[in-house]
Amino acid sequence: WNTKYYNVCEYKFLVTVSDGSLTDQIEVFVRVLNAARVNLLPINDINVSGGDLVRIRANSEGGYGNINYGINDSRFTQNYNIFDWLTSQRDYGNYNVIVSATDGYSSDSQTVNVKIERVRPKPVQDMDINLA
Repeated sequence: WNTKYYNVCEYKFLVTVSDGSLTDQIEVFVRVLNAARVNLLPINDINVSGGDLVRIRANSEGGYGNINYGINDSRFTQNYNIFDWLTSQRDYGNYNVIVSATDGYSSDSQTVNVKIERVRPKPVQDMDINLA
């Protein structure tokens, strides 16, 4: 029986064994405890210009012991629950990254949209210079 979080309760089972001629029974009590599941807190989508730093800070609640965080994009560097990506002018576009949290027993994840806008160079102005 694979329990789920909504199975929290006490259960009584009657276990019966038989060899064909003799039978025995025993009552067994099982208590399903409420698991402290990891819950990743909401992360807002991100909109930056090329060349800017993208920083995603993952936070969670619940879980047992240490929480490990992850992201599915190798452009980000990780420092515990903080993920940084220093973008360039060529990185413009939309990226969907998955941020995750786990305590080894339960996990949660969220997709975050990162939009990097193209930076248009400023136009060069013609200047008349009189060097007289």
